[in-house]
Amino acid sequence: MGESAIPFSVSYTDNSIVGLAYDRELFRSQKDTAVGVQIGVADRFGDGNSGELWGGIHLHATPIRISGIATIRPSITIGLSAVTNAIAIERERAIEHQGNPHLLFYFSPEIAFTLPRFPNVVLVFQLHHRSGLYEILGRMKEGSNADVVGLRYHFGVARHRTCEVPQRVSALHGFQPDLKPCYARMPSS
Repeated sequence: MGESAIPFSVSYTDNSIVGLAYDRELFRSQKDTAVGVQIGVADRFGDGNSGELWGGIHLHATPIRISGIATIRPSITIGLSAVTNAIAIERERAIEHQGNPHLLFYFSPEIAFTLPRFPNVVLVFQLHHRSGLYEILGRMKEGSNADVVGLRYHFGVARHRTCEVPQRVSALHGFQPDLKPCYARMPSS
Protein backbone atom coordinates (compact mmCIF):
# COMPACT_ATOMS: atom_id res chain seq x y z
CA MET A 1 0.00 0.00 0.00
CA GLY A 2 2.84 2.40 0.78
CA GLU A 3 3.95 2.77 -2.85
CA SER A 4 0.42 3.66 -3.98
CA ALA A 5 0.24 6.50 -1.47
CA ILE A 6 2.65 8.46 -3.70
CA PRO A 7 0.86 8.30 -7.08
CA PHE A 8 3.72 9.44 -9.34
CA SER A 9 6.30 7.02 -7.94
CA VAL A 10 4.46 3.75 -8.53
CA SER A 11 4.19 1.72 -11.72
CA TYR A 12 0.62 1.06 -12.82
CA THR A 13 -1.03 -1.92 -14.49
CA ASP A 14 -3.51 -1.73 -17.37
CA ASN A 15 -6.44 -2.10 -14.95
CA SER A 16 -9.03 0.54 -14.13
CA ILE A 17 -11.87 1.03 -11.69
CA VAL A 18 -15.11 2.99 -12.13
CA GLY A 19 -17.54 3.19 -9.26
CA LEU A 20 -20.22 4.98 -7.28
CA ALA A 21 -20.40 5.45 -3.51
CA TYR A 22 -23.04 6.65 -1.09
CA ASP A 23 -22.02 8.36 2.17
CA ARG A 24 -24.35 8.99 5.09
CA GLU A 25 -23.20 11.21 7.93
CA LEU A 26 -24.39 9.95 11.32
CA PHE A 27 -22.70 12.37 13.73
CA ARG A 28 -20.97 15.76 13.44
CA SER A 29 -19.06 17.45 16.26
CA GLN A 30 -18.90 21.19 16.95
CA LYS A 31 -15.41 21.20 15.41
CA ASP A 32 -16.88 19.76 12.17
CA THR A 33 -15.35 16.29 12.49
CA ALA A 34 -17.86 13.66 11.41
CA VAL A 35 -18.58 9.95 11.53
CA GLY A 36 -20.70 8.20 8.94
CA VAL A 37 -21.04 5.14 6.77
CA GLN A 38 -20.16 4.52 3.14
CA ILE A 39 -21.30 1.88 0.70
CA GLY A 40 -20.00 1.60 -2.83
CA VAL A 41 -20.09 -0.45 -5.99
CA ALA A 42 -17.49 -0.57 -8.75
CA ASP A 43 -16.46 -2.29 -11.96
CA ARG A 44 -12.78 -3.30 -12.08
CA PHE A 45 -11.61 -4.01 -15.60
CA GLY A 46 -8.54 -4.36 -17.83
CA ASP A 47 -6.78 -7.68 -17.19
CA GLY A 48 -10.08 -9.43 -16.58
CA ASN A 49 -13.31 -8.04 -15.18
CA SER A 50 -14.64 -7.95 -11.64
CA GLY A 51 -17.49 -6.35 -9.74
CA GLU A 52 -16.82 -4.90 -6.30
CA LEU A 53 -19.04 -3.99 -3.35
CA TRP A 54 -17.61 -2.28 -0.27
CA GLY A 55 -18.93 -0.74 2.92
CA GLY A 56 -17.52 0.72 6.07
CA ILE A 57 -17.24 3.48 8.63
CA HIS A 58 -16.32 6.85 7.13
CA LEU A 59 -14.39 9.25 9.42
CA HIS A 60 -14.01 12.91 8.40
CA ALA A 61 -11.35 15.08 10.03
CA THR A 62 -11.91 18.75 10.78
CA PRO A 63 -11.75 20.66 7.48
CA ILE A 64 -8.83 22.96 6.78
CA ARG A 65 -10.18 26.23 5.40
CA ILE A 66 -7.77 28.29 3.32
CA SER A 67 -8.94 31.91 3.62
CA GLY A 68 -11.97 31.78 1.33
CA ILE A 69 -10.02 30.02 -1.43
CA ALA A 70 -10.74 26.35 -0.72
CA THR A 71 -11.49 23.78 1.94
CA ILE A 72 -9.36 20.65 2.31
CA ARG A 73 -10.82 17.75 4.24
CA PRO A 74 -8.95 14.52 5.00
CA SER A 75 -11.01 11.43 5.75
CA ILE A 76 -10.77 7.67 5.85
CA THR A 77 -13.09 4.72 5.26
CA ILE A 78 -12.46 1.41 7.02
CA GLY A 79 -14.59 -1.67 6.28
CA LEU A 80 -14.94 -4.73 4.05
CA SER A 81 -14.75 -5.23 0.28
CA ALA A 82 -16.17 -8.13 -1.73
CA VAL A 83 -15.30 -8.86 -5.38
CA THR A 84 -16.67 -11.29 -7.94
CA ASN A 85 -13.24 -12.17 -9.41
CA ALA A 86 -9.59 -11.55 -8.67
CA ILE A 87 -7.83 -9.59 -11.40
CA ALA A 88 -4.21 -8.64 -12.18
CA ILE A 89 -1.90 -8.46 -9.15
CA GLU A 90 -4.66 -9.60 -6.80
CA ARG A 91 -4.98 -12.84 -8.79
CA GLU A 92 -1.18 -13.31 -8.68
CA ARG A 93 -1.13 -12.78 -4.90
CA ALA A 94 -4.02 -15.22 -4.42
CA ILE A 95 -2.10 -17.92 -6.32
CA GLU A 96 1.15 -17.16 -4.47
CA HIS A 97 -0.47 -17.39 -1.01
CA GLN A 98 -3.15 -19.95 -1.94
CA GLY A 99 -5.62 -17.34 -0.74
CA ASN A 100 -9.11 -16.20 -1.54
CA PRO A 101 -9.48 -12.48 -2.33
CA HIS A 102 -13.27 -12.48 -2.62
CA LEU A 103 -13.74 -10.83 0.83
CA LEU A 104 -10.99 -8.54 2.15
CA PHE A 105 -10.61 -5.55 4.42
CA TYR A 106 -11.16 -2.15 2.82
CA PHE A 107 -9.02 0.85 3.78
CA SER A 108 -9.38 4.13 1.94
CA PRO A 109 -7.70 7.38 3.00
CA GLU A 110 -8.72 10.42 0.97
CA ILE A 111 -8.22 14.15 0.61
CA ALA A 112 -11.17 16.21 -0.60
CA PHE A 113 -11.08 19.76 -2.01
CA THR A 114 -14.06 22.14 -2.13
CA LEU A 115 -14.33 25.67 -3.51
CA PRO A 116 -16.62 28.12 -1.65
CA ARG A 117 -18.37 29.03 -4.89
CA PHE A 118 -19.40 25.36 -5.44
CA PRO A 119 -19.97 23.96 -1.92
CA ASN A 120 -21.77 20.84 -3.17
CA VAL A 121 -19.03 19.72 -5.59
CA VAL A 122 -15.94 18.04 -4.15
CA LEU A 123 -12.76 16.90 -5.92
CA VAL A 124 -11.53 13.72 -4.23
CA PHE A 125 -8.14 11.96 -4.30
CA GLN A 126 -8.44 8.52 -2.74
CA LEU A 127 -6.37 5.38 -2.19
CA HIS A 128 -8.65 2.37 -2.73
CA HIS A 129 -6.90 -0.43 -0.78
CA ARG A 130 -8.02 -4.06 -0.35
CA SER A 131 -6.07 -6.27 2.03
CA GLY A 132 -6.23 -9.52 3.96
CA LEU A 133 -4.32 -7.70 6.73
CA TYR A 134 -1.50 -10.22 6.92
CA GLU A 135 -3.70 -13.26 6.27
CA ILE A 136 -6.52 -12.48 8.70
CA LEU A 137 -9.00 -12.63 5.80
CA GLY A 138 -8.77 -14.99 2.85
CA ARG A 139 -5.19 -16.05 3.64
CA MET A 140 -4.15 -12.90 1.74
CA LYS A 141 -1.43 -10.55 2.93
CA GLU A 142 -2.41 -7.85 0.47
CA GLY A 143 -5.04 -7.61 -2.25
CA SER A 144 -4.82 -4.61 -4.55
CA ASN A 145 -4.57 -0.83 -4.61
CA ALA A 146 -6.01 1.82 -6.86
CA ASP A 147 -5.27 5.54 -6.89
CA VAL A 148 -8.64 7.16 -7.57
CA VAL A 149 -9.59 10.68 -8.65
CA GLY A 150 -13.26 11.52 -8.58
CA LEU A 151 -16.04 14.02 -8.06
CA ARG A 152 -18.47 13.90 -5.18
CA TYR A 153 -21.76 15.78 -5.17
CA HIS A 154 -23.54 16.60 -1.91
CA PHE A 155 -27.30 16.73 -2.43
CA GLY A 156 -28.95 19.39 -0.28
CA VAL A 157 -25.80 20.28 1.70
CA ALA A 158 -25.73 24.03 1.34
CA ARG A 159 -28.51 26.55 1.03
CA HIS A 160 -28.55 30.30 0.71
CA ARG A 161 -29.74 32.19 3.78
CA THR A 162 -29.16 35.51 5.53
CA CYS A 163 -26.66 35.55 8.41
CA GLU A 164 -26.60 38.33 10.96
CA VAL A 165 -23.19 39.54 11.99
CA PRO A 166 -22.47 41.99 14.83
CA GLN A 167 -23.77 45.49 14.34
CA ARG A 168 -21.37 48.18 13.16
CA VAL A 169 -21.41 51.88 13.92
CA SER A 170 -22.00 54.28 11.07
CA ALA A 171 -21.34 57.97 11.64
CA LEU A 172 -24.29 58.91 9.41
CA HIS A 173 -26.91 56.33 10.34
CA GLY A 174 -26.13 55.18 13.89
CA PHE A 175 -26.23 51.41 14.46
CA GLN A 176 -26.86 49.28 11.37
CA PRO A 177 -26.98 45.52 11.12
CA ASP A 178 -24.54 44.27 8.49
CA LEU A 179 -26.35 41.40 6.71
CA LYS A 180 -24.39 39.18 4.36
CA PRO A 181 -25.32 36.05 2.41
CA CYS A 182 -23.74 32.88 3.73
CA TYR A 183 -24.09 29.13 3.46
CA ALA A 184 -25.45 26.85 6.13
CA ARG A 185 -25.18 23.10 6.39
CA MET A 186 -28.50 21.32 5.96
CA PRO A 187 -29.32 18.57 8.45
CA SER A 188 -28.84 15.08 7.07
CA SER A 189 -32.24 13.87 8.23
